[in-house]
Amino acid sequence: STYLFAKETTNAARWTFDIFTIYIGSQLGFYQTLADKGPLTSAEIATCTETHERYVREWIEQQTVAGILKELGTEWLPSLPDIHARLLADPPARIADIGCGGGWSSIAMAQAYPKVSVDGYDLDEPSVEDAQVNVENAGLGDRVKIFRRDAGDPALKGRYDLVTAFECIHDMSDPVAALRAMLGLAGDSGTVIIMDERVGDTFTAKGNEVEWMMYGWSVLHCLPVGKDGHHSAETGTVMRAGTLKRFAEKAGFCDVEVLPIDNFFFRFYRLNAVCAMP
Repeated sequence: STYLFAKETTNAARWTFDIFTIYIGSQLGFYQTLADKGPLTSAEIATCTETHERYVREWIEQQTVAGILKELGTEWLPSLPDIHARLLADPPARIADIGCGGGWSSIAMAQAYPKVSVDGYDLDEPSVEDAQVNVENAGLGDRVKIFRRDAGDPALKGRYDLVTAFECIHDMSDPVAALRAMLGLAGDSGTVIIMDERVGDTFTAKGNEVEWMMYGWSVLHCLPVGKDGHHSAETGTVMRAGTLKRFAEKAGFCDVEVLPIDNFFFRFYRLNAVCAMP
């Protein structure tokens, strides 16, 4: 019992520290600076934010050890060789970023891959307005466009080499329709990548290392938001791999691959429209 108490106390302290350091990064502008300017040294972040370099360096090291601070285009996408190669190649690749929110994922991909063009789609008007401002502030208005538009529009079919959805499928009242739209955007030759929460494959009383947090977000935000629609799937934040696979099959994908990307918070999926013949 002493061991269990010590372990739970340690976990609670860890999450408390993570929450506070995330708050610090937000309030001091560290995350915003990284999003706007891409990978930077501690000295460069300190200069941009008018903060002390030694403190910034300590914060960066803490964020790295905690598994929080990574860049989308410098670690995750390069771990997928065929996608990485296509995003670097000519003719320039086109990316559709579904549920782009404030546009940060669209910006990160454009910063990492100087040739690509990224179209971000979202139906929430305030998010689209914020994203458009963020894109302009990042100096990427020539290659990143944000639209308040239904990505399921047939006129967009087959236009994109890569279609992404980062941490948003579980929020949607009709995830199958969203995935079906992504399938249409990619066509037979494009690739669909989903990033969502790294929860356990099945429910257990203990859960995995992040489920306590994901259930908290689900109760307070994601499930109520996802229920706002007719015939909602009522998914919630804790979307397990089997649930996404079921949604993808209904949307018309023939295969869902869980990618070997090691991340504490997120799981990555590759959805295939065309499967190899046995």
